[in-house]
Amino acid sequence: MFRGNVFALLSSFGADVDVRRSRFVDNEHAISTFYASATISDSTFLRNRFAASSNRLITIARSRFVDNEQTFTGSETRLRLTDSVVTGSRIVYDNYDGVGAFFEGNTFARNGIVIGSDFSLDADEILHNRFVDNDLAVSATTPKHLVGNTFVGNRVAVASDPDQITPGVPFVAMEGNTFRRNGDAVYLTHPASLKDTVAIGNTGYGIYAPLATDLGGNVAYRNGTEPQCTGVVCETRS
Repeated sequence: MFRGNVFALLSSFGADVDVRRSRFVDNEHAISTFYASATISDSTFLRNRFAASSNRLITIARSRFVDNEQTFTGSETRLRLTDSVVTGSRIVYDNYDGVGAFFEGNTFARNGIVIGSDFSLDADEILHNRFVDNDLAVSATTPKHLVGNTFVGNRVAVASDPDQITPGVPFVAMEGNTFRRNGDAVYLTHPASLKDTVAIGNTGYGIYAPLATDLGGNVAYRNGTEPQCTGVVCETRS
């Protein structure tokens, strides 16, 4: 166990790190690498200020992150997170000058911002995750590719900020995602494509995407803001 350190594990300049079945508790920085990669599996991170930071590849599988202030941070970081659980973070992931992150099979619950946007020209791949009771699940101000995710009870599920747009043309591709009992489900103000998006019983917007390409199969009803869909044609019910 690593407890109460400024840097629990610090590595740099090609000294790659492989962490398995470890616990990091109450550290300022749990794992930090500089020009070195980290591979983490079957580990627990509890109440650290920063759980993992790097400017290279971080690969994480089957791990738990609980009540860390910021879970992942860095510049030019390539994060790969699979089959893990993240709860209670103020910010889970917000990477400057990113090169595209990969999230698959994770559960994100009761966090502030889960997947943020700062500056990236490469798309984050967000596949088959579950987002529950977060403040903002996915900030879509940089390119995102979302497939088969479930969003339940988030204040805002997927949204872009028209005042914070990456230079160029940010693009969000969405397919087979489900939104229930959120505040706003989908609120996108720049180009996107939507296919088989289901938004039911959200208290704010169902689907608002005025610049979207409609790939069909979208459904929205019993959402709080009319019209139920903007930018795409939806199946609706009373």
